[in-house]
Amino acid sequence: MYWGLRLKIYCFLILILLFGCKQPEDTDLTYGGSAAYSSGNLPTKWTKSFPLNLKISNDFDANETEAINLAADNWEESTENKINFFTTSNENLNPRTGLSSYNDGLYGVYKLYDWPAELPSTALAVTQINGTQYSSYIRIDQADILLNYDYYTFATDGGWGYDLTTVVLHEMGHFLGLYHDNSSKEDSVMYPTIGRYNDNQFPKENDITKISSKYNVDISRGIASVPTQKEAGQAVKITLEMYPDKEIMKVNGHEYEITHDE
Repeated sequence: MYWGLRLKIYCFLILILLFGCKQPEDTDLTYGGSAAYSSGNLPTKWTKSFPLNLKISNDFDANETEAINLAADNWEESTENKINFFTTSNENLNPRTGLSSYNDGLYGVYKLYDWPAELPSTALAVTQINGTQYSSYIRIDQADILLNYDYYTFATDGGWGYDLTTVVLHEMGHFLGLYHDNSSKEDSVMYPTIGRYNDNQFPKENDITKISSKYNVDISRGIASVPTQKEAGQAVKITLEMYPDKEIMKVNGHEYEITHDE
């Protein structure tokens, strides 16, 4: 991968992909991207006031909706209820014709039986983020969670398939600006793989530390404000795709391949 990209980014797109192949025992739950987008360099965060109004597609049944709401509630509880990250409501979310059409001002959780042609069929779930990069942080302007019901099965009762609350909890972490934590499944729900029968429904210590730091959560202080940025920037579109042995990053149509060292 060519890491010498020096970009001032005004508008960018991040795709966070959860990959699998014929539902193996462990599925990669991964995102692609350069070091510029990692939480260790530029924090990625919302600066709008919480709670965010998250729309849950009416295509989910009652049990699935309950599983999604549980994931949202558990992120709130992880901050000792200092931040109510989400309010949720059911919405008749119209079918989209392509990934760009999701950038519509709605924050949605989508149940897709017709997986977008732009995405690999092996992606279990995708978190798509549009935002604005400044010198000190990346502001999230728009985000959506897409769940691949076209190729995968999700469970709400401990049955066969990927546990829906576990998957959505992970994707909501990305939605809030967290990236992967490579420590272990026991230490973080943001660990980049997930087992078919994995049940990991509450943020772990690493996740709580990171989300609290990102949004300045303190028992006595609450949430600190983020200063308004007035920098100009250059428009750019970035899509990131993760595969088992490589990443593909496309910057304004130019493709860069990242291979993983063993």
